Amino acid sequence: MKRVLLYDSQQAVEQLANELINLSFDVFKSTSYEESINKYLKENYDFIIIDLDTFDALKFLNKILKLNPKQRIINLSNSLELTTKEGCETCIKNYNKKRLLKPYDLRMIYDYLINFDERVCLDYNKDLESRKLSHALSEISEFESFKIKEDELLIFLEEQDKNALTLREFFLIIEILN
Repeated sequence: MKRVLLYDSQQAVEQLANELINLSFDVFKSTSYEESINKYLKENYDFIIIDLDTFDALKFLNKILKLNPKQRIINLSNSLELTTKEGCETCIKNYNKKRLLKPYDLRMIYDYLINFDERVCLDYNKDLESRKLSHALSEISEFESFKIKEDELLIFLEEQDKNALTLREFFLIIEILN
């Protein structure tokens, strides 16, 4: 049975813990930095799940990474803040952690617990996809009859030139996006 230390400062820890127990995981809950560190130092865990919703959660994550950079960790987060500071490549090369962006569901967490080593961080996949999209958008911007609103991920025909789309441009855009 896989041992999981679950850190969450909110009530959600109870529900997630119970669902993981029902899936045959041995779950140890903690709701504070001190409790989490004490449990971690006394026992070995196959996985640590940390909801990065407080400064203490981030402090706990950093302490675990110092103690054991290869500890399997699943971060639950609302943002990409750590990714943008450290960078996905740094995380992949130096640590054994993955991030799931909220909202997540039990199926996603279960999949990461069962297939941890085969999974790539969702942020990393998202980052790769956004880089591909950004590249495609830069190529599309070369077409004079189109304008791009990158912040909204919209590609549209210019107002004054609604019929300017040629069949050739249309097929080239489809090719670029694929």
